[in-house]
Amino acid sequence: MAHQDVAKYRAYAVECMRQAEETNDPERRDKLIDLARTWTNAANTLESVDIVERDGADMSEGESAGIND
Repeated sequence: MAHQDVAKYRAYAVECMRQAEETNDPERRDKLIDLARTWTNAANTLESVDIVERDGADMSEGESAGIND
């Protein structure tokens, strides 16, 4: 599920950047760029959490199977 959210957040960031490129209003452009950065940061954070959780689950499975002895 987190993978779908990461992709969605990255798509939002791309859309913000597309709109920022199209606007003639400097204030709107700056806000859209900031919003794109926020969506990208959220995607990166969620992706990192997903990796940590997945790696933690892999380690737990290995321990319970006696692999890490």
